[in-house]
This record gives sequence, C-alpha cells and structure tokens, in this order.
Amino acid sequence: MPLAIDFSVSAVSASLIVGLSELNEWAPLAVAPLVGVVWGWNKVNKAKAMEAEKHLKEQEELYLRTVESLGLAVDAKDQTTYGHIHRVRAYAMGLARLCGIKDKNEL
Repeated sequence: MPLAIDFSVSAVSASLIVGLSELNEWAPLAVAPLVGVVWGWNKVNKAKAMEAEKHLKEQEELYLRTVESLGLAVDAKDQTTYGHIHRVRAYAMGLARLCGIKDKNEL
C-alpha cells in the first residue's frame, strides 16, 4: 500500500473514531478492524522493505568482491606491477582519511 493511501486510511480511521465517539462511547470499536488491517499492512510492508534493503547490501558486497577479484587477477598476471593494486588501495585509504572520511562504508 503506498504511503499516501496508508496515511489517508489512518486519517479516515481517526476521523471515524472521533465522530463515532460522540454518538456512543462503544461505537469507535466498530473501526477497530480497519485499524488492525492498517497496522498489519504496515508490518508486512516494513518486512518487505527490510528484506529489499538486505538484498541490496548483499548485491553491493558481491559487486565489490567481484571487482576486487578482477583487479587481483589482472595484478597477478603482470609481474612488473605485482602488488600495485594493494599499494593503490593503501594510498587511497590514506588520502580518504586525510580528507576526513571516517565512515567505514564510505572508505
């Protein structure tokens, strides 16, 4: 359920609760199933979003390892520049730290 629809249903539920409470103190209970459905839907959507985020992180790690493996393969093939990729990585990390980047994800 898109966020706008979710907020709209929540607003209608709140309006019904307030409006029905003026008629009878037990009348707002008629809206309880609607509130339960909205709550359940939010819980399902949150779980889906968390699963999608987890998948994205796994894909990002896979891509990083793939690029790193390709770089190591190229580096190992050429004996003249063997170890170059490790030196470049060390220098890049040092420069990033000097620039003030401390977040491990950004490094």
